[in-house]
Amino acid sequence: MGFLDRLFQAASSETKATSPDAPPMTTPADDDGANYDRTTWRKKLKSVLDRLPDSASEWDDFMAEARALNFERVWVVDCLKAEFEMLVRKVVSDRVVSPQEHQKLETARLLMNMPEAEAIAVIDRTVAEAEAFFGKPVDKQDGEV
Repeated sequence: MGFLDRLFQAASSETKATSPDAPPMTTPADDDGANYDRTTWRKKLKSVLDRLPDSASEWDDFMAEARALNFERVWVVDCLKAEFEMLVRKVVSDRVVSPQEHQKLETARLLMNMPEAEAIAVIDRTVAEAEAFFGKPVDKQDGEV
């Protein structure tokens, strides 16, 4: 089969797929665009959280972007929870929690509308893991974790 035959075959199959009765076409490029948007948004989430509390003023625009991109609410909430847990892991990784780090966690919790009990559960679980791993307690410098 020559090039023109293949081109004609591809063109005729596209015509059939775009008929009114055909399901909407999705292409890998469409999926790649959605994946790109999700990946980019997730990177921005990490950046905003890493720069807290200075980046708190960016939060509303950041969440509006998620809505504009039509991300499912469940997916967004799952991302927020996962990144909050990663933020806690970063904070306790050196076994010392400074007042500034405590403020960062509290600001993140408030921006995410995370119930205090849920945040405490994440923090307690993560601190327990860190203490078991390091064999030493996490030092809470004039702040609670």
